This record gives sequence, C-alpha cells and structure tokens, in this order.
Amino acid sequence: MLRRLFLPLGLVLALTAGLLLPGPGRFLHDLHLIKGLVALIFLISGHQASPTTGPGYRQGLILAAAVLLTLFLAPLLGLLLARSFPLSPGMALGLTVMAAVPPTLSSGVVMTAISGGNTALALLLTVGLNLAGILTLPLVLGILLHCGPVHLDRVDLLLTLVLLVLVPFLFGRGLRQLFPPRPDSSWPGYLSSLCVILVVYLALAAERDSVFPLDREYPTLISAALLFHLLLLTISLATARLLRLTVQEQKAVVFVCSQKTLPLALAALSCLPAAPGRAAVACLLLHFLQLVVDSFLAGRWQE
Repeated sequence: MLRRLFLPLGLVLALTAGLLLPGPGRFLHDLHLIKGLVALIFLISGHQASPTTGPGYRQGLILAAAVLLTLFLAPLLGLLLARSFPLSPGMALGLTVMAAVPPTLSSGVVMTAISGGNTALALLLTVGLNLAGILTLPLVLGILLHCGPVHLDRVDLLLTLVLLVLVPFLFGRGLRQLFPPRPDSSWPGYLSSLCVILVVYLALAAERDSVFPLDREYPTLISAALLFHLLLLTISLATARLLRLTVQEQKAVVFVCSQKTLPLALAALSCLPAAPGRAAVACLLLHFLQLVVDSFLAGRWQE
C-alpha cells in the first residue's frame, strides 16, 4: 500500500509546496539540482533494470511504432484539441507545443518501474524518442504553427541526453556487476520516486509566478489537457496490444509514450517569435497533470 501511494501522494504534496512554499525550491532549482536528480534516477535504473528487452528486430518495431505515435500522431491530436476547445491563443499554443515534444526523461521510466513494467524497454524508448524528437520537433512545430522550422540548439539537447541519461545509466550497469541488486530490496524504487517528487517541486517553485493570478480559463485548459493525456494513454495501450507485447512491455510503452517533457517545451516556446506568455502555463499544467494521473495509474497497474 505504501509503495502504491508513495508517488501520487508525494506529487500532490510537491504541487502544494511548490505553490505555497516556493522559496526553497527556487534556491535549489538555481543550483541546477534537477539535473542531478535526473542523473540519479537513471543511475538507479541502470543498476536495477534487467539487461535484456528481447530480440533486436522486436525492439526496432516497438521503437518505430512509438516514434509514429509520440512524435507525429500526438502533435496532430494536440492541435485538434487546441482548436476544438475555447482556449485563448496563448493556452492553445502551449497545448500544441507540449503535444509535439518527446517524452519525459525520467518519470516515464520511474512509472514503468513502479508498475512492474519493463524498465529496460522504457529506457530504450526514452532515449530513442528523445533522439528522434531532437530532429523532428523543429519541423513538426513549423508545420503545425505555420511559422517555418523552429531553431533549437540540437547539440546542447544531445549533450544533455548523453550526460543525464546515457552516462548515469551505463555507470549504473557497471555498479550492477560489482553490487548485484537484491530482489527483496525496495529502497531503490522509493529513491527514484522521491527524485521525481523533488523534480516536480523544484520545477513548479521556479515557475510559480507564471501560474498566478488564477485564470478563469484554467478549468477549460485542464479539461483539454486531461482529455489529451487520456487519449494518448488509450492509443498507446491499443498500439502495444496490437503489437502483441507482453504486459510488462505494454506498461513501458504506455507510460513513456503518453508523457511529454516540460523543459524542451519551454525551450521551444522561447524560440518562437512573440509567443504569448500564458503558453508556458499550459505546458506546466499539462506536465503536472500527466504526472499525477500516471502515478495513480502506475500504483493500480502494479496490482
């Protein structure tokens, strides 16, 4: 029971603290602690994850389906919902951009682990989709927003992916050879969940001022964001079952392919000409909403 509720209750606490007590979070955010927390998550994943995910051709098929779903279908779905709901231009832009970015670097892997899914496959999807997203995002946003290709620092994004994901994961694999994981040990899972909770608190504390004052448009935005995420969860699960994946593989596909990364969305907004300020709020709300929903889902799916 504690493991099932630890992450969702922790996220609710992080959201509350980020809004009501942002000072410590801003201080730690300015120290770039988020990067250290993400690296720690992947170090733990490298140490705990099973070393195999199946034949290479099978992994390639899963990754190809995930690319089509996450980087091409999801942006079209986000654009459709942004135009279907009565949202202001800023909120609609934020929802569209958030729908176009690749998955989160850390939380999808953590949710997969909590639910008892295939964490090695989750890592493969996370790295593969973020590498592909670095290439597709500028072109996809340019087409959706009719503004031409968006110029992002791809070298910096690639370097971040290597330093925060690949290097810690490989270091964790090395530690696994020296100190094999104990099957009955639960503390690595709690530590990964705690890292996600702290990341959410620091990120929200840093952006807290952009959330206030409260806007009457928030209920509409939350409805659109929730519908987007639930549709993406459903489509991801349907795709995984269509590919006849195991339950553990299905969990990896669902949690990785349905989540969207906040930092890259904010970076993309900063590159757009005259992006409305409220666009960042839409990205924030969608990001935190998907984490809370998936944390409860991961706990239930574990059963």
